[in-house]
Amino acid sequence: NTTFVKELRHRFLYHQKLGHNLILSSEHIGSKGKMKFADPLLWKRLLEGFQVKVVIGYRHYFEWIRSYYYQQHLGARYVKLWFDEGGRSQPPFIEFLTNHLDVWEAGGRSNAANERTSTHMSLWLYLEWSKVFDDVQIFDLNQPGDVFTNFACQYFPTANALCHQLTQLQQAVNGTTTFGKRASSNFHASRVVEAAYEQGLIKHKPRRRKNFVLRVEHEMSRFQIDNEQEYFSCPSPALEKRFHNASLTFLKELYTVTRGQHISRKQWAEAQEEHDLLYEEAKAKRKFCDINATSVLLHKTFIERAFEPRRQSREIVYITSDNHPKSG
Repeated sequence: NTTFVKELRHRFLYHQKLGHNLILSSEHIGSKGKMKFADPLLWKRLLEGFQVKVVIGYRHYFEWIRSYYYQQHLGARYVKLWFDEGGRSQPPFIEFLTNHLDVWEAGGRSNAANERTSTHMSLWLYLEWSKVFDDVQIFDLNQPGDVFTNFACQYFPTANALCHQLTQLQQAVNGTTTFGKRASSNFHASRVVEAAYEQGLIKHKPRRRKNFVLRVEHEMSRFQIDNEQEYFSCPSPALEKRFHNASLTFLKELYTVTRGQHISRKQWAEAQEEHDLLYEEAKAKRKFCDINATSVLLHKTFIERAFEPRRQSREIVYITSDNHPKSG
């Protein structure tokens, strides 16, 4: 709102007078929607007097699209409410990917609305923010090493001590610990719950669907469902070819708009090789596949553990005079 914007401007002026450097980071700033804080012109006014460097993170399309899919289906209707209460189901990733590729391949960038939804977010943001700011850079999230250490060392020009400290910490743990990496998420358990609900396997459901999903997720881990190929449906060779092509195309387009004609054939060949290596690693981990809920629900022992009502064992605890609890 207007009051918050004014307060933010006053705060920036305060730091400007003291000669401070500022780091602003929020996913709302880089939103593709119509949110006010995603407007580069607003930030141009708010940061007047500062030397601004805009840094946009870039993940390969095959990494980004999975995260985009996940974020698009996290609302209450997808997570909390049951289906007879207005809840919705998460579509299969393969279906979501196919639709995204269809729009992009059909030239969806012919209008602003489709441009936001069919292209790679990082590329779209780079083009939009470059219209307003002179110094817009791409931070490669695919590069080796810890994300936070790389960011600090590459974009904090006066933070040499911090860069050195983070680098030493990474060397001490031999790169086994990362400071800026989140565990990947999926809707496998949620889609199994949906299928079980449709088959009438859920006799007593808790108030919130999410609670039941967590229970099923635990049992799936217990039975190592995610480690078995038989429980997954993966993209067809034709879809995979389209997927791989789109990812490489976005990468090349990004190189073109950020570097112009300053990339040699050798550099592009190396970039493509690195891209394909990461792509194959993700493919080997079945990150592009959907859980096959129908197959999972053929696992009788899993169904007994995950969906049949459990008996509640009650324990009476007596407090003795020596303050040590005893069960009875």
